[in-house]
Amino acid sequence: MVPRSVAQGFEETYQVFGSVPLYFAPRIGVVAPDATQAWLPLGPGEPVVGPCFAVEVKPKQAEKVRSWLVEPSWAAFKSRFSRIHIARAARGVVRPQSDDHYRALFSGDQLCMQHAINASLDHQTGPVISCFVGGARIMAPTNASNISTVVAAILAREPLLHRLKAAQQTLDFLDIDGVAIVLAAPALHDLDVEDIILGRRSIPGRLSQRAEFVASICRCTPGFLAATGPGAREIRRNIAIAAIQALHAPDLLDLLHHWLVALSLDDVSIVVSASRLTSAKLQAEPRLQASSHSGIIQLSEDEAYAYAIAVVDAGLKPASKLREKCRNERIVVETAGSVLDNPPSTASLSGNEDGDSAPGL
Repeated sequence: MVPRSVAQGFEETYQVFGSVPLYFAPRIGVVAPDATQAWLPLGPGEPVVGPCFAVEVKPKQAEKVRSWLVEPSWAAFKSRFSRIHIARAARGVVRPQSDDHYRALFSGDQLCMQHAINASLDHQTGPVISCFVGGARIMAPTNASNISTVVAAILAREPLLHRLKAAQQTLDFLDIDGVAIVLAAPALHDLDVEDIILGRRSIPGRLSQRAEFVASICRCTPGFLAATGPGAREIRRNIAIAAIQALHAPDLLDLLHHWLVALSLDDVSIVVSASRLTSAKLQAEPRLQASSHSGIIQLSEDEAYAYAIAVVDAGLKPASKLREKCRNERIVVETAGSVLDNPPSTASLSGNEDGDSAPGL
């Protein structure tokens, strides 16, 4: 078995930050089975040597912008920087972590992934935020290069990141600016949106035909917003707004619920745990991780590892995040723009301080 002490270490880490140590995989076909509750067995006759090591990666958003609903005066700025880059700049981080390290994780290129992981192991602020060896957290592992090689090979081989990226792009068709527009829709004026969504804590099912049609109008192909001129952006945005305002309340609530799931997917952590196999088992047949056993990867003739991938911190975000995010978006973007030396224009902005009205409406 992969040592339980490693799992306990992650539980204690999240307890420090006040989070409930209950980790599960959303039931939307996106992530691998959760291996933090009972680590997967290696299989009969598959012993390991040396300490188990584990790396916790927070990949964040796969793309910068995914929606045509982004406020036009912010579109160019938001297309340049990832959400984590903007958020850290707004918090006063003088040199936010480069977007390149986050993008590299989703590139599928093993060497790029290895470089990003290795660079992040030095400071563990992102995308790698924890490293454990033998169950103990290590801030500066002596064999960082070897660890990054193994973790990158595993992530490049397993489908998890590909599935996560696809889910992020599919579910997040609103962006924070779009959430404000939905909240301002006439059909929701007299409803306690947060209370209603709170009663829908299960993972949402498929959108209705009308809601999915509107989602398809709002959803932006990755990278397309940055390559489109201001006039075309405005036209697409106005079409999407009109479609949203024509929806009934149940469909609007489903759009908001799906955005909360997308927000959760943007914040999950992926834990890769591995142990080197003994020399007697170096010829073990390579395999992907499954619900009944760990995966096995062979890096060379004399080096093979058993591994498990887990998804943690995947709880659905509270409904209070809807108005909270909208309320704070203006100051976040303006502050980040100042830090990143590219302040966006806010001349066309309107809307009240409570975030009930969409920017620019």
